[in-house]
Order: sequence, then structure tokens, then C-alpha cells
Amino acid sequence: AAFLVLLRAARAARRGRTGSIASSPLPSPSSTCSSSPSSPGWRLVYDRGNTRLRRILSKLPGFGRYPRTLWTPLLVAYVNRWLNLLLTGVKQLVQAQRFRRELLQLPDGGLVSVDWLDTAAQRRLGKDAPMFLVLHTIEGHSGNHGCWVRDADKRGWRVAVFNRRGAGSLPLKTPRFNVFGCPDDVHVQTLHVTNMFPEAKFVGMAGLSAGSALLLSYLGKYADVTPVDAGACLGPPYDVDFLMEQLDTHHPVVATGMLWKLKQTFVWGNEKVLDEDLSRAVERRASAASTTSSSTSSTTSSS
Repeated sequence: AAFLVLLRAARAARRGRTGSIASSPLPSPSSTCSSSPSSPGWRLVYDRGNTRLRRILSKLPGFGRYPRTLWTPLLVAYVNRWLNLLLTGVKQLVQAQRFRRELLQLPDGGLVSVDWLDTAAQRRLGKDAPMFLVLHTIEGHSGNHGCWVRDADKRGWRVAVFNRRGAGSLPLKTPRFNVFGCPDDVHVQTLHVTNMFPEAKFVGMAGLSAGSALLLSYLGKYADVTPVDAGACLGPPYDVDFLMEQLDTHHPVVATGMLWKLKQTFVWGNEKVLDEDLSRAVERRASAASTTSSSTSSTTSSS
């Protein structure tokens, strides 16, 4: 399935049944980016035969369908993967949106951002407007997701894109990053935006491509405390290792371009932070090796 929906059974749980989410725990700086089994309060919906999913899809005209007329000039872009990719790039430029950036410092000193969609319609929203939170693609950031969020803006949803460490021109403040993102960071971002608008009638989160993997990890780890009511995965990569292997084998030019882009995003410009940590790691390893060698020598001499 290229489209997954995760629905929460009890919405009252997201406010701790008291109307407040401020008590939700923040991850500690030492916490890892691993995921744990999801709460039984969540349900994964992926079968098109599911009644609820059919109802959701019925409200998305055109989703997953080719144009109704064969005379559509762009029909060739729908049936050719490379032209489709090119069309997406063009749409990102043509349908670009303006965002207002809010920087958030993480418990370990790292830096992420919440990029709020900045339109006249957004500024007119009431405090109880539903929220639409977006987790971007592996190379993405808010700037190239305008075409994905414009419909949410038209429907009266408050929109925010979560930029992960290093993405969207954010500098690395610590030598820690993950190209797919970290659930702990997403939890900090989610609590921040929902505490800003505690009266929001609904909180939805969508992950695009690599962002969908982050969404599943986040909901898996924080299912019991997240204020999110429902999540949607668009184009989820089920087996990342297999995906990258196929990309290297069948589309090496694309794989090389992706690697270049990831280096540009996370490495180039952040060499100082990364090099300093690498130097400390080398020193610690050398010190440990020296200690081990001394201990071995002492043991041999005693014998």
C-alpha cells in the first residue's frame, strides 16, 4: 500500500483526560531514537476494502487516480515515473508557499524548527482550528512542500512542517543527526505546537516518503502520550535497505544525486561540529587502547 492511515481510538487520551497535555514527558538528552510497540489504542488501516478507509478516500477526489480525460496534456507525466518526478519538481516551484520559521532548541542542545504556513487564511484561523503537521521527505524541508499543504490551508487547517536537524538550512549544533529524523525530536516539536494551541479540535500528522517512516517510529514510541489523533503515511518505504539497494543497482545516477544532496544537507557546512566530535572519539579510543595495553602489560609482568 502506498497510503496508510493510523487512527487513534480514544481522543480523550491525548489530553490525559484533564484538558492539558503539558504533563507529557520530554525525551532526555540520552534517550535513543529507537521505537517500541504501538499502543493498543491505535489502529493501522491500509486495506482499500476497509469501510473507514473507503470513506476517507471518497473525500479525496482524484487521489490515486489518473486524469478523467485522455486528452489531458499532462497524461504522459502520470504514466512515466521520470516525467512524474519532473512534474512534482515543477509543482513545488509553481505552488511554493511562504512559511514562518520558529527555532526550537532540543534537550541535548540540538536545533530543529517548526515552519508555520504563513498565509492570510492561516492568520484568520481561530484557536480551535484543527492542526495538520507534516514530516518531510529525506532531502526535503518546508520550502518544497508547499504543493502538499495548500489544500489543508484552503480547508481551514493550521499547517506546520517539522524540519529535522540539519534540514532546511538549519546548522547542526551537535554531532547528532539522522537522515530519516528522530522520534524524540518530533515529540518535542509536537508538544510545542499543541501547547501553543491546546484548544485545537483535532491534530493530524502526515509523513511523506521517508517522513512516513519517521511517523511510524514516532507513533510507535510515543503512542501513549502523543497529542496526535491520526496519522497518514504517503509512499511509505517499508524496507529501506532493499529500497536503497535497488536504487544503487537500477538507478545509480539517482542514487549518486541523492547522496550528493544528503552530504550538502548534513555534512558540508557542518564539518567543524562533526570533526570536533570525531577528534574526541579518536582520542577516547586511543586512550582506551592505551589503558588496555597497560593493563595487559601489568598482568604479564605479575605472572
